[in-house]
Amino acid sequence: MASPRTYGYRNKITLHWDQRRGEALLGYYSTKTHYLVTFQCCLLASDYLNETMNVLKELLVNANLPDMAADNKVVLRQSFYSNEVMVVFMAPGFIISMLKEIARKLQERLPYLASVWQQIIPVPGKGRPGKT
Repeated sequence: MASPRTYGYRNKITLHWDQRRGEALLGYYSTKTHYLVTFQCCLLASDYLNETMNVLKELLVNANLPDMAADNKVVLRQSFYSNEVMVVFMAPGFIISMLKEIARKLQERLPYLASVWQQIIPVPGKGRPGKT
């Protein structure tokens, strides 16, 4: 079913996340490439998701995270009923303690944040979690 709104109707976005040389790049891949396009505002996403994305970008830049390959993702999902937002990091397990601090800061700054999750993804060349 189509939304009656032209803009701001999406309640879920999946952003690709690359961390290099102290810079956090958060955005979408350009069509048929792995070129990461960053932006300040996604016209299709809700205001809550755009605000969450921009606060998250700021926190990732200031977190001094190690360089990471580009297959990391962040899913932002909003309930249109309550406006609560859920953040899901899809990143390697070795940064879990750093993400806990980012989650705490997100919670301080975004009163509508309901939950933060991490899905641990395998590090290339290290095998799958639980496998040797």
